[in-house]
Amino acid sequence: MTQISEQQQIDRGNAAEDLINNQTFKETFSVVQNGAIQHWMSSKPEEAEQRNTAYYLVRGMMDFAAVLNQQIQIRDQILENQNQDSEAE
Repeated sequence: MTQISEQQQIDRGNAAEDLINNQTFKETFSVVQNGAIQHWMSSKPEEAEQRNTAYYLVRGMMDFAAVLNQQIQIRDQILENQNQDSEAE
């Protein structure tokens, strides 16, 4: 795995925050997630493959959102560390 510079991590965090705050992204994310949940809820118990597909779609979307939030947290930690280092000088 290649090393990612602090600046690249900051840039990724900024981009992740921009994406999470983008209204079109939020609406589209919600439509897809709600559609998968509705599909799961309307499926019959014996339709295991369809239920599993909907479940894994929702889980994947939750994981995707968690990665975006993690990138923001990493950025914030780097910036906090840089701020502390500059104050110590």
